[in-house]
Amino acid sequence: TGDLLPPLVHLGAAAPSGLVRIPNSNPGTPETLLATSFNMHQVTRHKLTLAGASFRVATTPLLTCDDVDFHPTDILVDADGSLLVLDTGGWYKLCCPTSHLWKPDILGGIYRISRKGAPLIEDPRGQELAWRHVPVEELLRRLADPRPAVRHRAADQLVSQSQRTEEWLDDNFATRPPAVRLQLVWILTRVGSDNAVTCLRSLLEDDEPEIVTAALKGLSLLRDRGCLEAARKLLQHPDGAVRRNAAELCGRTADRSAIPDLLAALTRTSDRWEQHALTYALIEIADVSALKQNLTHQSASVRASVAWALQSVAPDQLQAETVLPWLTSETPLLQQTAQLLTAQRQDWETPLADWLQRQLAGGGSVSSSLLAVVQHFGQSEHVQRVVLAAAASDTLAASARAALIRGLGKSGRHPIPQDLTDTVVSLLETSHPELLQALLDWLRASERSAAFNRRIWPKLLAIAQDDHYSATIRLQALALGGEERPVLPKPLFEFVLEHLDAEQSVPEQLAAVAALREGTVSPLQRR
Repeated sequence: TGDLLPPLVHLGAAAPSGLVRIPNSNPGTPETLLATSFNMHQVTRHKLTLAGASFRVATTPLLTCDDVDFHPTDILVDADGSLLVLDTGGWYKLCCPTSHLWKPDILGGIYRISRKGAPLIEDPRGQELAWRHVPVEELLRRLADPRPAVRHRAADQLVSQSQRTEEWLDDNFATRPPAVRLQLVWILTRVGSDNAVTCLRSLLEDDEPEIVTAALKGLSLLRDRGCLEAARKLLQHPDGAVRRNAAELCGRTADRSAIPDLLAALTRTSDRWEQHALTYALIEIADVSALKQNLTHQSASVRASVAWALQSVAPDQLQAETVLPWLTSETPLLQQTAQLLTAQRQDWETPLADWLQRQLAGGGSVSSSLLAVVQHFGQSEHVQRVVLAAAASDTLAASARAALIRGLGKSGRHPIPQDLTDTVVSLLETSHPELLQALLDWLRASERSAAFNRRIWPKLLAIAQDDHYSATIRLQALALGGEERPVLPKPLFEFVLEHLDAEQSVPEQLAAVAALREGTVSPLQRR
């Protein structure tokens, strides 16, 4: 659906191994997650607050230990609300870099964390309550019990006796507390009968956004097509989570009639999570004809999402000539979409090179967006050929040619095609210092074969012997000779030694060290 979704929280190399949600059945109150970090010897608390279609997270440490053998691996919430932390000590050694030193004698343990001054909860599991032949109304009252275990057991019993629950499904439970209504959503979803689905549909008009969100999730899981009109309207709900789940329902039911509403929703949002849900709905609906028709939509957000959907369901219907012009778009979203899609499509390498060649044929300067294309796809041999051909021509200014070569140098380490050797040799004859510097930087960042190094060495030697160039350029040229470089002539060797002096600039000293590190040094020079 596009670039990676942002993480809720960065934990680094913490080896998070356990996760639990603190029970909370009250809509509108913040949720709290607890996570164990095996490597960091701590338990962290993550307080979630709604932010658009997702959450904002505030992370704080709950438990920290300075004992390197304390490895919290899991965390559980007990029935009385206390926490149980499972520490595996030093006996676990697989995969984790902090446990390679096996300590089977350190067994770990289970620790209980209780809130200081917390009131004692009597019968936390409700074992003293009667659970056989309990009336439905009593089970409904127990859904509001402060003890989580009692609430869960009451919910399970309401589901297990689903035939009896039919007698209260038609009751007006809209007046029940929000916490109970929220639990009823999940009970109705698990029951899954026609009456249960009808009640879930009615909850789509609830005043609490969290209950509407849950009802949408339940109907989505049940693939209910009877609520599609309501779901399409909820794509305009003021709450982002409601809109996200409405999009999910439209996708899960593969409702083609929802496509115009999904596209309209894309024009209204910049929330990445909501965009993901809307795009994934288009993928699940998989109406290729409708997707192709909207590749020219006036909204950049729609075009990007439609392109991602086509890439997923019918990649052969997404043509390079449609996407490649977006690489130079002034809209960042389209530019990023084109970069990511093109990187996935190996069959677009030749069309990309042809397109780039046409863009560079105009001469003059080179736009920053084109330089970004070169930097992003410079590892492609096709792109390298186009860029070097442009750098060798006179249609572009020398500064523009240097910028193109710098783009290649920033594209990562990759081999230089052997058939480009003559072009590189020709380019090394340039008298333009900026272009020559860019060439040397690119060559240093690339993988060069022994044959390639031998072929360009005469040109590099000529540069090193030419005192019209700066000392840094001359030294860098010597450093590119590779292991095949012959013994340096005495004047050049002394030139290198001179620039090892502490009085020289740091770049010149580094270049001199690199020049000495490469190639062959005679026994006399070693002295």
